[in-house]
Amino acid sequence: MSPEELITDILSRTLNVPLDPGDRVEFHLKLCKKYLHESEELLAKGDYAQASERAWRAAMQIAKAVAARKVGSLGAMGNFTGRSPGLLRRLGMRR
Repeated sequence: MSPEELITDILSRTLNVPLDPGDRVEFHLKLCKKYLHESEELLAKGDYAQASERAWRAAMQIAKAVAARKVGSLGAMGNFTGRSPGLLRRLGMRR
């Protein structure tokens, strides 16, 4: 979980204001753009290790946006990176 995701989650829980699924999708897409931009900057500097890390983060944010849109709430699915067969079924990626 990125620092941005953690802060958003804590604020949402503390203020007892759940994020709308559409807001979650938008949030993850904005993080994806941020990480892609950072990745491009790092590539230009020749820092390939950090660039690939940011690209990976961007890919995870896209996956989370798709999951949020399909399922409605990532909280109900647990940690997306856990490779849950049930999650893959819910996303239509596995039977």
